[in-house]
Amino acid sequence: MKNKGFTLMELLSVLVIIGIIAVITTTLISSNIRASKEQAYNVQITEIEEAAKKWVSANSDSMDSYNLNTICLTIDKMQKDDILSPNDIKNPKTGKKLTGKVEIVYDFDKNQYKYKYKDDCKEIKIKPAYETLVVENEDNIKISGTDDGLYETIDSYIYKGLNPNNFIKIDNQIWRIINIDKSSKELRVVKLEDNQVNYDKNMLENLNSEYNTEGSIYSSIKQFIKENPKINIGSYDEISSLNTVSTIEKSKNDYKTISLLTASDYMNASTNLDCFKNAICNINNYLNNSKSFYLLNSNVDQDKTWFVDKNGIIQLDSQTDALRHVYPVINLKLSTQISGGDGSELNPYVVS
Repeated sequence: MKNKGFTLMELLSVLVIIGIIAVITTTLISSNIRASKEQAYNVQITEIEEAAKKWVSANSDSMDSYNLNTICLTIDKMQKDDILSPNDIKNPKTGKKLTGKVEIVYDFDKNQYKYKYKDDCKEIKIKPAYETLVVENEDNIKISGTDDGLYETIDSYIYKGLNPNNFIKIDNQIWRIINIDKSSKELRVVKLEDNQVNYDKNMLENLNSEYNTEGSIYSSIKQFIKENPKINIGSYDEISSLNTVSTIEKSKNDYKTISLLTASDYMNASTNLDCFKNAICNINNYLNNSKSFYLLNSNVDQDKTWFVDKNGIIQLDSQTDALRHVYPVINLKLSTQISGGDGSELNPYVVS
């Protein structure tokens, strides 16, 4: 009996099977190689980012004291500072030398730096308004006196006087700087606009609802506004000394993006040395504009509200439908910069 060979169809079938196996094998090998290179690359990048953390730790004294700047740390710099090996560090995927940088930015929510290796990194240097208004103006800051200007207190810097050059333009809107907090370094500003409303117990909530309303005065300046900063809402039944009022206000806090002026804000704005009583805090006071306006704080029973009358006197009244002005107060982010101006009415500070 003669042996039969493979038929053409059988040979073709075998070749097809071998081809499929070869394709699958090649694909698997290529995929494994790529995965291996990708893993090696990720390990390499992690090592570089970890080295950047060590570099920051070793150079903490030279870091931006406000944690606002974006730093682009090069591999060469870390090698020169003996943080990384001096040998060329190559990309396992391409075999070429790695030439990217580690982007270092501060995460204020987590209170720590973030590190990200990037082929392209742009350094950003920010000089906060605090630096311009306080640090660079240190010789002109007053401790006491009756002149218009910026005064230093225990926990903040406060503008006092009839015309203390505290005008600030934010996207073509004119605000006035009330104070600069020593701890947060943030500016607190007020808009003295004509905006009369009847009293409403939900006044503060209404103001904050307006914050997210399209076309409101906040729409175009949100990038500068600190959302939900701490505000002092402590209540009192009488106006006595400034220190007492201020202490009581600070005894209870809330967190709102938009707030109002407080009695201590109004009293602090006067340069009258005898401003320890309500009746004479309207003298030499830029917040005394012959218009009646609501204040943030109420009395202890929460059934009356404090306001400044047209004569500049702080009063306590039942929460009626009286028509008075509402002056919104906001905090500006620490990253807010001043790009020009001298704070005068004709040449206000310009925010950028």
